[in-house]
Amino acid sequence: MGDADSTLHEMLKVGLVPDHVTYTMVIHGHCRNGDLEMAFRLFNMMHHGGPTPSVITYNALINGLCKKGQMRKVNMLLKTMIDRGLVPDGITFNTLIHRHGKNKNSKVFQNLRDETGLVPDIVAYTSLMNDLAKESGYERK
Repeated sequence: MGDADSTLHEMLKVGLVPDHVTYTMVIHGHCRNGDLEMAFRLFNMMHHGGPTPSVITYNALINGLCKKGQMRKVNMLLKTMIDRGLVPDGITFNTLIHRHGKNKNSKVFQNLRDETGLVPDIVAYTSLMNDLAKESGYERK
């Protein structure tokens, strides 16, 4: 991610203002590489004079936190996202279902549906069914 970070800082140095897509791409890369500290540093830059983070920006961070098992932070970030007027999308929903299921918390499915008003898609239901089957000890053969 060094080249992306360098390019971002070079843009800022010469007076160019990166848009939310540019920030989100770099944040996503840091999350994918497990560098959540740098991802959140960039996220905070967005909130302090940068472009407004989008749902896609939040999704990248939520996925990164989920991969690290930091579900309390995920829930706080989701609340912040909603409080700022952003509506979680299908990707947000599916990420949370998939990751919460891995942490033995399938009730999140109902809570997310009720809190966000999102209608789960086939991927979300399939993920939920897979997690419920695993929790009950069922294994595919």
